[in-house]
Amino acid sequence: MESAVFEDQSAAFASIPGLGFWEWDIRSDRLVWSDELLHMFGLQRQPGVEDTFTKLVHPEDRVRVEAETTAFLQSGNSFAHEFRIVRSDGAVRHIHDRGVIERDA
Repeated sequence: MESAVFEDQSAAFASIPGLGFWEWDIRSDRLVWSDELLHMFGLQRQPGVEDTFTKLVHPEDRVRVEAETTAFLQSGNSFAHEFRIVRSDGAVRHIHDRGVIERDA
């Protein structure tokens, strides 16, 4: 089930081409992606868990992206990074990923 924040973002950003977004609940390791993000990554359905997403990252960028993600989660409130993905059709795409980390008490 999508959160209220995700639903609000869906409504606000749905008309902007090339803008996709996601929400990751770390406790349950559950990802929810917008339809536009699925399209950019060449996917037909949600990847589900973070490990599945990592496999989409270009092999030359994967270790760096994993290290950056760990650092963001340990000490950040926001993040921004760029990396490449490899779609199932073999096409390489550049992704600029940025967001806010919401923490529970």
